[in-house]
Amino acid sequence: KKKELEQIRSIRIQLDSESRTPSDLSPTSLSSTPTLRRQSSMSLRRKIDADYLSFGSVTSTPTQRRETVRTLRSKNEAENLKRIDALKIGSMLIKHSYKNARKRVHRWVSLSEDGKRLRWGENEQSLRHDVELKDAICVLFGTQTTTFRRRGIQVDDDWLCFSLVLGSKTVDFSAKADDQIMTWVLGLQAAVAKPYQTSMRR
Repeated sequence: KKKELEQIRSIRIQLDSESRTPSDLSPTSLSSTPTLRRQSSMSLRRKIDADYLSFGSVTSTPTQRRETVRTLRSKNEAENLKRIDALKIGSMLIKHSYKNARKRVHRWVSLSEDGKRLRWGENEQSLRHDVELKDAICVLFGTQTTTFRRRGIQVDDDWLCFSLVLGSKTVDFSAKADDQIMTWVLGLQAAVAKPYQTSMRR
């Protein structure tokens, strides 16, 4: 049971334990309010927690728990494949500079067709920068890196920010909407984990 609990725990999203009030200087122009965006994030967390608690229920049998793991894993893999496909198409994000804390520029960001590199540039035809996902350690949700923390004023809502952590640096972005940030965080996590999953199957 402990091993099964670890399996289901591994698919939970890392969310900040504290809800933060967004800055009035947010550049995003969304139809939803900050309160609705926080509620959306909390709703997603409650859904994941409900699945987890249902799995770990003392009334469930070992067979039921194994079936729950298989169902959740299959559903999660199918959704991740759709997210990765969306990331290969790409979208416009805001890229944050580590060297210049005030610099934030719009960049088109996408995964390479083979899913091994994260690329970005001024537009879809000019993706001049990239990093290898094999060098990635993890994907962080929120404003958890030095790039974000060293700013005196937080311009972007923290639940719209994420970072790809590499061996010696981070690549930091923020999205414009809730559905966009979820696609990028979960899809990029799946893309980063894919090489390790492949090697384990071998």
